[in-house]
Amino acid sequence: LVGHSMGARVIFYCLLELFRMGEFHVVDDVVLLGTPVTTRAAKWKKALAVVSGRLVNGYLFSDWVLAFLYRYLEWGITVAGLSAVDVKGVDNVDLSGIGISGHHDYQHHFSDILAKV
Repeated sequence: LVGHSMGARVIFYCLLELFRMGEFHVVDDVVLLGTPVTTRAAKWKKALAVVSGRLVNGYLFSDWVLAFLYRYLEWGITVAGLSAVDVKGVDNVDLSGIGISGHHDYQHHFSDILAKV
């Protein structure tokens, strides 16, 4: 599964629901890009338990749209789409340096992103 922005958020919360249902290791690989969710370890550990392959957090520190909107709407400071998630087993990929100019530019760099992850 690959998701960006709100699509990645939907995937993340579906993983949490699968965990709640007791479904473990049922999703192969998951790539979340610019994801507007928390970096809290407890939630990511649950998501990781559902994934049998890789769980990738692709982030861009300079994504000011994500930074503003998430922090404004969720009152959260740590955002997965802006930074690494400190959970063993989550593959964090810094997407800076491949030419993404911001939150709405991911789709123009999709092949570069997938090559990097």
